[in-house]
Order: sequence, then structure tokens, then C-alpha cells
Amino acid sequence: DDNDFMIECDGCSGWFHGKCIDLSDRIADDIEKYFCHECSKQHGPSIFKQRKNQHRRDYSDANADNKPTQSGTPDFINKLKRRIFPGCESVVTRLKGNHLTPEYLAKYGFTQPILISNRDGLDMTLPNRTITLAEIRDAVGQDRFIDIIDCEKQVTYKMNLDDYIEYYENFERILQKNKD
Repeated sequence: DDNDFMIECDGCSGWFHGKCIDLSDRIADDIEKYFCHECSKQHGPSIFKQRKNQHRRDYSDANADNKPTQSGTPDFINKLKRRIFPGCESVVTRLKGNHLTPEYLAKYGFTQPILISNRDGLDMTLPNRTITLAEIRDAVGQDRFIDIIDCEKQVTYKMNLDDYIEYYENFERILQKNKD
């Protein structure tokens, strides 16, 4: 379980399991000074690292000015948003469902993404197009672990589906909390 990490309180030097204090390792990575429940009464809440740059994964790196932009950072994402990319037609194969067969794959392989324009005849069971995360959780179980990629940090975490749904549905609130 990824919440088995431990964090030291900067007030009392006590050690706490992330799971016991309901703190994920993703959030703990961004904490500059951690104060446990008791110490926060005297020292105030935990202090998050201050953002000193927008172009490095370690956003608290004070010496980042002359370092290149890293993928996943706010600067990188803003640059991507301003770029114009060619269409996907040169790299995507479009097929109707009834054309994607074992024979097709044996003949042409699966060397590019295949976009199915019409599901009819696909001969496989697919979820409804409007399936929700809650329905997926109910089908596979809330304790199923999935890999989550933190794009900004370029780190992979394991998270159970129930925790992921909570994180996903509260993403804006979590972002704001980390900025405060």
C-alpha cells in the first residue's frame, strides 16, 4: 500500500504513517514542514513548499532559472496549448467495428492506434459510452489498485480506485489547497 510511507513531524520529531494521518505520498512530497495534529495547535498547519518556478518538476528549486523546461510543468503545458499540431490522420487507422477482426490484425498488425468509427459488428462487449467512474468502481471493486501518473512531477503512484475517484472528483479543491 502506497500510504505506508512515514513522515516526521517538524514540531515533536514523531513519525507518522501516511495512512494513519490520512496523508497521501503525493501530497507529502509537496510539504516543506509537517506538523502533526498536536503540534499544529502550537505551530499552525503544515507548510507547503513555495513555488519558485513554473518550468521545473521540483517547483521549489531556487536555482532553476537557467535550467530547461521539463515536461508536465505549467510552462510546458502552456507552451503545448499554444502550439498547433497536425491532425492525427497520418498515425491513426480508422475502421468500422466489423472490419476489426483477428484476420485483419494478423494481416496488418497493430502498429498504430485504431479508431473504431462504428461499434456495430465489433464482436466484443464494451461499456456504455456514458459509463462513470463510480460504475467502473462498482464493477471491479473499490480496492482495485491502478497506476496514476502525476504529469507535473513525472512520477507514477499506485492508488486504489476509490481513492482515485475521490482525488479526481476533488481535483480543483486539492489544487487550491496546495496553492494556499
